[in-house]
Amino acid sequence: MVSLAIAFETLLTDGYAPGVKNRVISRVGVCLKGKKGVGDYKAAIGSIMEARGAIVHNGSSARQVEITKSQAAFALCVMELTNRLDSLPTVSGSPIGDILDS
Repeated sequence: MVSLAIAFETLLTDGYAPGVKNRVISRVGVCLKGKKGVGDYKAAIGSIMEARGAIVHNGSSARQVEITKSQAAFALCVMELTNRLDSLPTVSGSPIGDILDS
């Protein structure tokens, strides 16, 4: 769970800033726009991010998570970002934000 949450943070943010959970969830929505079950994917990612916080800050989490759905969302986001690489400006201070227009 923790590794997957960190993978989402690394993939979908340009650097640490407050509000990372909401930014990741929002950007998952952008990546998966038009795909069936976007809301379910976003909810799964939200549960992963919350569980990560509980594990890292409290040592454990009793939260139930949909790991398979979250892993699928990660793979779909990687594919979408790859498809959008041509839109990346030559110079960018926030490449993921620029690719996703968010």
